[in-house]
Order: sequence, then structure tokens, then C-alpha cells
Amino acid sequence: MNLVYPAEHGAVAVVRPAPDFEGDLQALAALAVPTGVAWRVVDLPDAPQDQWRWTDQGPLDVAPPMAQYLPREVFCVALMSHGILTEQEASSAALGAWPTRFDAFLEGKDLIDRLRLKNQWGAAQMITRDGPIVTDLLAYLARSGGLDPDQINTVQAHIFAPQGSGASS
Repeated sequence: MNLVYPAEHGAVAVVRPAPDFEGDLQALAALAVPTGVAWRVVDLPDAPQDQWRWTDQGPLDVAPPMAQYLPREVFCVALMSHGILTEQEASSAALGAWPTRFDAFLEGKDLIDRLRLKNQWGAAQMITRDGPIVTDLLAYLARSGGLDPDQINTVQAHIFAPQGSGASS
């Protein structure tokens, strides 16, 4: 059995006692779990830990994995729903036009890199979660919006949420 408790953004933290552990789980929880945080003893799901979600009762929920790729039009709608693009910008960008709002994250790049990113955007049917366009966009949002790493992760998780549970709703 394992001790689990909620971590940031609905994730699950796990304390795995040693195989030969014979002590009191209550005492172990007092040492390992932050004060005042709910915990319980459960069998762990087979899914990877980054897909586990805390529920207040019963077994852990297993969330669908985050998308690794999104069609460009779905990506643009997600950016619009997050206030990064306007509806007009999202409509044009979905058809392959470079969003002028993205120009700001090209600052400091040489001409070849700027052209490469713009060409990748125009040719891309799918936007990759960890590709250069998303990486540069998130870095720009961190700089310009003063977002910390957790907030950036939240933005990325919202954009690449499984269909029906996030950006496309």
C-alpha cells in the first residue's frame, strides 16, 4: 500500500514505504505529508503518475494524457480562449497566417530563425506541444506577463488539454 496526497494542479504525490516497512502508516504520514494536507492509503493505478488526479474520496482518478500535437486550428482556438489571440487573429492564424501578436517573441532572433519559425507556422498542420513555436510562445508569456513556471505549465496544460476537457470547450 502507498500513501498519497494532493500536490499542485490536481497532481498526486506518493510516499512508498520500503518493502519491509512494518511501522505505523499514521506516523509515516505525519513525517512525510505536509501538515494539514489530506492523505490516504491506496493501491496505485497502472497509468503513469503524471496522469493520476487526486479525488477527495475513493480511488485516484486517471486523467487522459495531455495531447502532444494539436491541429493548428484547435491550437488557435485554445489561444483565443486563453486570451492570447483575438477571434480575428485566431481565424487568420488557423488558416496559416502568422499572428502579428507572435512578432513579439521573435525579438532578439536573427532573420533566419524568424523566417524559419514563420515558415514552420504556415506549413504546420499540427502544432507540437514541445516544438519551437510553443516553446518560444511560452517563454515570451513568461517574460512579458511575468508568469512563473507553474503558471506557464497551467497555460500549456490548458492549451493541450484532452478534447472536451479544456481549451476546445
